[in-house]
Amino acid sequence: MNKKIVIGIVLSFLIIVILILGVILFKLLKNKSDINVSNNKIISENSNLSSDAFLMPIEDLMMNTGRGPLVTGRIERGKVKIGDEIEIVGFSNKKIIATVIGIEAFRTKKDEAVAGEHIGLILNNVLPTDLKRGQVCAKINSIKSHKKIKVQVNILDYNNEPYLSLLKVGNEVNCYIRVQSVKGVIRKIEGKVDLKQDVNLIIELTEPVGIEEGVGFAIIGDQVGSKRPHQIAYGKIFEIIE
Repeated sequence: MNKKIVIGIVLSFLIIVILILGVILFKLLKNKSDINVSNNKIISENSNLSSDAFLMPIEDLMMNTGRGPLVTGRIERGKVKIGDEIEIVGFSNKKIIATVIGIEAFRTKKDEAVAGEHIGLILNNVLPTDLKRGQVCAKINSIKSHKKIKVQVNILDYNNEPYLSLLKVGNEVNCYIRVQSVKGVIRKIEGKVDLKQDVNLIIELTEPVGIEEGVGFAIIGDQVGSKRPHQIAYGKIFEIIE
């Protein structure tokens, strides 16, 4: 074979290899850039949440022998540290102020916790009888309890036809807000009550709950032949009425 032809073939092969390697390198650099952007976004979002006023729904509570009640939950926003005074809001009309004397996360003691962490708070200056699942621990005066709300919900279509009769003015329904259910009475319906439909409901809760506009909201019912709750509609709190 002519020597010039062999050299040409080899050079062509090398050029193709270089191009392939260039494409691979470009994709690797792009992926790294995308990951950095994504990580920066997550860090930014967490930083924003951490800078907001502290709020943590109470998921569970227990007595911590010799120290005081322990409440557990996930911090929705803000941060909390030992020594902070916080307010316990919901399921009571009295103002409850407690002091954080301990923070635990997976049996590890901490001085401070931020948004997104699952923690336990050991509280002082509060009675265990004043605490209940569904209340929120929050920065003092940052959130209030309310009983009358307007919600926007979508009626889910999965086996929910038998439950449509529950969604009538004057009926009492089980409302699920954050981590706890509370009874509520439907006072007004705006829209058509049917499967896959969006409706606005004005609901009066039987107990005051620490809530804000934009918080997730669901209506649940007792599932036939099962002890598990059945979700009928899901949406969010659109307006605080009183």
